[in-house]
Amino acid sequence: MKVRVFRLGLDWITYFFDVSYADEFLEGLFAGFSETANQRFGVPFFGCEFDITYLKTERKRILVFYYLGTSVFELVKHQQTIKIKLGYKFTFYGAYFYIDDLSQILQAFTKLYQEHMHISRMDIALDCDVPVPVFYKRNRTQFHAEIDYKLYGVVSGFYLGSRKGNRKHFIRVYDKKIDSDKKEKFHLFLPYFGEEVVTRVEVEMHVLTLKTLGIIPQTIIDYEEARCTDFTITPNCLEQYFASLCMKKSGTFLYPLKNVHFKDVERLNTATFTGKVDDEILDKVRYVNIFVGMGRRLKKMGFDPYQILQRHGLL
Repeated sequence: MKVRVFRLGLDWITYFFDVSYADEFLEGLFAGFSETANQRFGVPFFGCEFDITYLKTERKRILVFYYLGTSVFELVKHQQTIKIKLGYKFTFYGAYFYIDDLSQILQAFTKLYQEHMHISRMDIALDCDVPVPVFYKRNRTQFHAEIDYKLYGVVSGFYLGSRKGNRKHFIRVYDKKIDSDKKEKFHLFLPYFGEEVVTRVEVEMHVLTLKTLGIIPQTIIDYEEARCTDFTITPNCLEQYFASLCMKKSGTFLYPLKNVHFKDVERLNTATFTGKVDDEILDKVRYVNIFVGMGRRLKKMGFDPYQILQRHGLL
């Protein structure tokens, strides 16, 4: 079975800062926010400007950073109590990794703060043309497989392992086109809507697995530097991590990927969105996607959309 791999890369990172660490710059981002003034525009952050939404709970103060209308970062300051000692938490959302304008921020941020923080979560995403049901039927794993989503009786999303209280890792497999449309983030994945099938295999790693694999902030710096040279000097370390968690016969093995050699695979890089796409183009993509989806549903129900349109003189 020949597999097209469209992309393999980072899709989420969460950093936890040392409890005792204090930083004037990070602290200054919270200045001036209140329950009645929860939106700030044009906040400079590592060379770019962001809109910020402020949220507050009993134990947390939260800043969500928006770039071109898309949420890309989150900074959390935990309110320390006698029983709970937590510091800052900074998260790079999945959308961040598909906006070229922001590509240097992860590297600069990690270099600046690496001595004061550790990684508590990191996701690696692989996008390919293998349908979700094929992955669901053809895998071997030590984890429990649970269907996360069905569309018209067909499995379009499942995960391996526990999502709650998991300090190791678990694996999500889902239809990326459906997911992008559902979350209204199709503008980040425009090339994918020209493909018949795009399935995402996503490994979400937590503290114990990150420690086992030796993943630290310096790993992110090395990866980003290698990525800037298209991995010509240093190999893509994510391929090794992904293979050890998703293509290992003594653990989880996704059989459709067994013949994939990452150095030889076809790559379709979607990380080209800069927010400068014309709204009219986005509307056309949205409408085309809706009509294609409706056509497929009609076909599964035994109708021929093309003949129906011809019969009514619409073609």
